[in-house]
Amino acid sequence: MGEPEPLAQQAAECAGAEEGCRTAAQGPARTGPDEPFLTERLFRVTRTALLYRLCFLLLLTAVGALLVAILVPMGIRSRDWLVLALLGAWFLALLRYWAFFLSMPHSIRCGEDRVLDFRSLFRTVRIPCSDVKELKVSPFYPGYVKLLSSRRRGLLFLSHIDGLHELLGWIRRSNPSVRTRGC
Repeated sequence: MGEPEPLAQQAAECAGAEEGCRTAAQGPARTGPDEPFLTERLFRVTRTALLYRLCFLLLLTAVGALLVAILVPMGIRSRDWLVLALLGAWFLALLRYWAFFLSMPHSIRCGEDRVLDFRSLFRTVRIPCSDVKELKVSPFYPGYVKLLSSRRRGLLFLSHIDGLHELLGWIRRSNPSVRTRGC
């Protein structure tokens, strides 16, 4: 047969060595907690997850527009202010959901300086890994991960990220005191 794979060969060499030996799959060893990581990674939310949420939001907007076209003339003629109040509440909730959708991070950059950049259409939030306290699945929003840090309240992002477990592992390596629940 052929030569053994380099990773398997390196792991076999490390089996009899001291405890400080690392394989290439484990990545480079770091000597101190302040030493920067050697690579920078970018994680993106899958397009399918974004498209599902966008289509659902567009459908809710179309239903709201149809209700306005039908019920507003009736409500104004009959002076039924309850119908107009319910439509107003519908559109306020719809506006809130649009703002939530557009401000939700669609990409996460893990920098060499151990800082997480959460980028959305409206803002970029920078959180040092040393400030991250907990990562958990949100109980009120299934499909979202909530990041709790010491400086700001929770930050929600979609769990449909290519390489989510790699991202969580990167955060755990940067800050071993991070608690994870349900991830």
